[in-house]
Amino acid sequence: MPPADAPFPRFRLRHLDVGQGHRIALATAGDPCHPAVLIVHGGPGGGSRLRGPSLFDPACHYLVWVDQRGCGRSRPRGEVRRNTTPLLVRDFERVREHLGLRSWCVYGGSWGAALALAYAAAHPRRVRALLLRAPYMTSRRDTERFFQAGRSRAPRPWRALLRAAGAARGGKLLHCCATVSRDGTVAARRDLGLAWSRYERAMLSRRGGTARRIGARAARELADKYRVQAHYLARQCWLGRDGLRRVAMALREAALPVLTVQGRRDRVCPSANLRVLRRWLPAMEARVIDSGHLETEPAMLRALRQGLARLLREGPHAG
Repeated sequence: MPPADAPFPRFRLRHLDVGQGHRIALATAGDPCHPAVLIVHGGPGGGSRLRGPSLFDPACHYLVWVDQRGCGRSRPRGEVRRNTTPLLVRDFERVREHLGLRSWCVYGGSWGAALALAYAAAHPRRVRALLLRAPYMTSRRDTERFFQAGRSRAPRPWRALLRAAGAARGGKLLHCCATVSRDGTVAARRDLGLAWSRYERAMLSRRGGTARRIGARAARELADKYRVQAHYLARQCWLGRDGLRRVAMALREAALPVLTVQGRRDRVCPSANLRVLRRWLPAMEARVIDSGHLETEPAMLRALRQGLARLLREGPHAG
């Protein structure tokens, strides 16, 4: 387990052509002889975090990061055509085959947790264990709750997002965001991306979503990120609550070790989600800790490191 102040591992970055006009970014670090870990980023629309405090130790793990279609370093960035959850699941299998790995442990947080579950259900023999953080339930109700919560918790960023989306009232906020991100002008998409980012930061952090100056390139990247996110959220990520329930029920038969860590102060994916997921997947082990949503919070990082070490020690990797 790396110390809290360990430098991020050196990684090799390349692109893999998965067809349909998409080239996904793939980064690896560590020795391929070590237990492999697929790291599934959140969002939707985010990208792999290749800087900052590391949950993983390349001295013990072979680490694999994949930027999903249209996300991060993948190209074309912001592309939503031929970009669906089943295709992301297929891309992960292409990466595994490309790297010559028989199986791997899969880690994901928030949207990444839902996608990790979907991948494991589709390819249970290729997954040795699942480590999840604060799973997002992918239903329209959960998404709308996130957009409406800011009315009281972050009123200024919420009103700014409402204006950028051109929404007359909060009930149509997601629909308006999806419309602007799809059909808006370059300037409108940029303004929406900035407002959405500030609102998200306000919901993620107690310090709120104060405005910060960013350059033109960063503004374009935000517009692309939230274009992909709106594309997925407007379609319940091709899963929805019923789809995620079917995924969890399929995993019952696979008998995979699953450990989920949840912050009780999480304002994005609340602990109620964990109770629902545990009803669907009774064998799942769950830990609720004093933390918010972010992986980088010290308590969350510590709990995830402990969980990963135990999964690799006691799960199918053992011996």
